[in-house]
Amino acid sequence: MPASKIWYIEAMAHQCVLYTEDTSHVLCSSIGEMARQLCSRKEFVRCHRSFLVNVRHISAIVKPELVLDDRRRIPVSRSAEKTVSQVFIEWYKG
Repeated sequence: MPASKIWYIEAMAHQCVLYTEDTSHVLCSSIGEMARQLCSRKEFVRCHRSFLVNVRHISAIVKPELVLDDRRRIPVSRSAEKTVSQVFIEWYKG
């Protein structure tokens, strides 16, 4: 699956759920492992210990949450606020 189709990934127990616009897929992988694979790309950011988000699908940052294009809301931890803002700004600067 192309990374651009991934909206976000959520940690659940010892696995992850990958969400796209209209489907979800359970992965036998940790959120840390997914972060290592995807955060090297400029389009993904770890916004919370349980969430990894594709920046291209963020429509707004309304503290303490991210609002996605489809209005889903994803929490942002206080420790990740600065990084999330920086990645979001860099993405939209191009």
